[in-house]
Amino acid sequence: VVTQAPLRPVVAAAAHTRSMQHLAACNQAFAARQYDAAITACKAATQAWPGNHLAWYVGASAHMAKNEWPEAEAETEAAVTRRPDQAMYQLYAGIARYEAARAQNDPAQNDPAQPKLEAARDALLRAAKLAPSLWRAHFYLGRVYRDLDDARHAAEQFAQTIETHPTYRFGYLALGELCRRWGYHDAAIAIAELGVQHVAADEAGELVFDAASARLARGQRALHQGDVASAKRDLDDVMAQTEPRVAALRPLAAQLLDQIAHKR
Repeated sequence: VVTQAPLRPVVAAAAHTRSMQHLAACNQAFAARQYDAAITACKAATQAWPGNHLAWYVGASAHMAKNEWPEAEAETEAAVTRRPDQAMYQLYAGIARYEAARAQNDPAQNDPAQPKLEAARDALLRAAKLAPSLWRAHFYLGRVYRDLDDARHAAEQFAQTIETHPTYRFGYLALGELCRRWGYHDAAIAIAELGVQHVAADEAGELVFDAASARLARGQRALHQGDVASAKRDLDDVMAQTEPRVAALRPLAAQLLDQIAHKR
């Protein structure tokens, strides 16, 4: 991890001035969400002065806004090469590499390109090292580790996402999904309920659904193990939920409750 800005070649004053003028136009266009104009202006800025790392960064951001991941990857690489000490540049390089890997994924194999995932992981680790509170670095690291089948490190990074940005619902959803995948239903419920306490009310529906899904799975397991009281408690909780998304779970919950009723 590079923590100090490296020395750069001297640039002629006229070239520097032209580059910064184009960068100003790029920033203005980007702020107005005129991404094509921003890309054109930033390209002019880097042509006038290739060392203008901000122009590479804003140009990459415009490509990212358009989901143009190979282009974003190339421009974030240019920014990182010039200023490897900048956490945001490392973050964007990691995101661009990750999304480029996903874009190259063969849907039939569901296997993102591993070298790119490892390169994304390394950039994101540098970003998190440079700025530990950079929650998006932790979130994308969690996704990378998940796709690399490293569930433990994925869970750690999703937990770090929640710690650094407790109102970000996707951190709770991602961590809860991992817990459900591994059968840790108690943990999945606790994570979802914690999320409901912290995220905006209009964003909490998915978390309520997650908690209900985990309760339904836990109730099924309890019923299979002969713990009828625990199963009924979880299934009753599912039936009592008013969140519209939970309606999809009620038929199975009702069926299981009917089985319990006929056993008594």
